[in-house]
Amino acid sequence: MPSVDIGKEMKKLSGELVVLFLAPPAKQADVNKDVVKSITERASGVYVTVNKPYNNIVTILQKNNIDTSKIIFVDAITETITQGVAKTKQCIYVSSPKHLTDLSIAVNNAVDSIKSGERFVFLDSISVLLLHNDPASVTKFIHFTTARMRAYNAYCFMVASKQEMDANTLNSLTNFSDKVVEVA
Repeated sequence: MPSVDIGKEMKKLSGELVVLFLAPPAKQADVNKDVVKSITERASGVYVTVNKPYNNIVTILQKNNIDTSKIIFVDAITETITQGVAKTKQCIYVSSPKHLTDLSIAVNNAVDSIKSGERFVFLDSISVLLLHNDPASVTKFIHFTTARMRAYNAYCFMVASKQEMDANTLNSLTNFSDKVVEVA
C-alpha cells in the first residue's frame, strides 16, 4: 500500500483541479486504485488506460469495490495487442498510445458525455505514454488535457514515476499541476 494516505490527500483538495501523483513503478497500481476509489465517491469521470486493457482494469476496480458504473474508460492499449475487440458503451478504444490526437478526442468526447455533477479524468500512466511517444509530444498532450479539464472545471489526476522521465518533462508536469503528491 502507498505510504501516503491517498484518501486523505483527495479529501484535502480545495480548488486544486490538477493533481500529479509521483509513485515508484511498484506502487503505481495501488495509487491508481486508491485515487479512483476516492474520486468515484463524489464524481463521475474518465479513466484513460495506456497500461492495462479495459477488461483487466474493470476486474481490478470491481474486486476493490469501486463503482465502475461512474466511469467511462478510454483504452489505448487493447487494440495494440488484440484483434477484433468487442465494443462496449462503457469504453472508447483508441488504436494505440502513440495516437495522442485520437486519445485527446476520445477523452474530450467522454468528458462531454457526462452531463451532471463533478467530473474527472484519470491518466493511469504518464510513464507508459513516454514509452510510446517523445517527451515533447507527451508534454503537449498533458498540457492540452489539463487546460481542457480546467475549462470544464473538472479534476485531472495523473500518475507518473519520477525515475522514468527526464527532468524537463517532470518540471513541465509539475508546472501544469495544482498539487503534486509524492508516494514513497
